[in-house]
Amino acid sequence: MPRKVDPITSAMKILKASILAAPTVDADDGLDTCASTFARLRGYQEQIKTIAGLLAKESDRLSYDVLPTVFEQTRTESPYNHVTGRLTLSHRVNVKVLDKDKSYAWLRKNGLGDLIIETIPWQTIGAVAADRIAEGKPDFPADLFETKSRIYTSFTPAKE
Repeated sequence: MPRKVDPITSAMKILKASILAAPTVDADDGLDTCASTFARLRGYQEQIKTIAGLLAKESDRLSYDVLPTVFEQTRTESPYNHVTGRLTLSHRVNVKVLDKDKSYAWLRKNGLGDLIIETIPWQTIGAVAADRIAEGKPDFPADLFETKSRIYTSFTPAKE
């Protein structure tokens, strides 16, 4: 019996080959060519993000809902298939801190204070560094922080 061709795999191979075969542009190609290529690529990125989200949603549905039900119905623990490999049910627990101060106090009271880690949000420190640079103040010490500043181009699609 011939092997069934997976249309998603075929489409991804074609997309990858198309991206690799696409001509690259350079500053010598001019603003219009560079801008239109940039806009086209950003559009592709957005489409790929959408597709990746759909794939993740379906994968999660299979992982969290469908396959555990099949395991239970078939009383299977860890099936192995020579094509797909081994499937194993695992258990994951996620905890979200709702009230930082009260949660930290509870953790400390219950001997779990060592779980608390002091952090500096990267967005905040980046914004402070940008402000300091704009104001002509000294940069963060190089022996304590790695600071990078890059120029980039943002993209807002034209309204149709």
